[in-house]
Amino acid sequence: MKINKHNEFILYTVFGVGTTVVNFVVYWAMLKVMGEGMYLVANVFAWLASVIYAFITNKLYVFKSTAKDMPTVLKEAAQFGGARLISLVFEEVGLLVLLGAANLSEYTLHLGSISIDGTMLIKLILAVFVVISNYFFSKFIIFRKR
Repeated sequence: MKINKHNEFILYTVFGVGTTVVNFVVYWAMLKVMGEGMYLVANVFAWLASVIYAFITNKLYVFKSTAKDMPTVLKEAAQFGGARLISLVFEEVGLLVLLGAANLSEYTLHLGSISIDGTMLIKLILAVFVVISNYFFSKFIIFRKR
């Protein structure tokens, strides 16, 4: 019975991992295509792909919004995109400061046989703050029970 009480958070976590995977795969792919110096542009592409994925999964499976009329769905999408835009600005500024100004991209974290370059490590650290803030925006503003 306790699973039902926490079902929303569990689903948010599961789909949040999926959203993060989409974000990181697109970010990595765009860096490979455009070059490491284009990390801010790569991040925008990653953000766009992950927001589309997150909106669909959050609406349908996590917060189970039953709104089907176009004005309400568009309002939800606009609020969702707007809240995510705030997190994009936070992440872009974080990348600019930590990768651009502080040049932390030159460092690599070694965990046994796994190595994480500075660019991906900084993105991972910023993602923690983004995921937490996005949950609160979604739960208490966008898909709140009316």
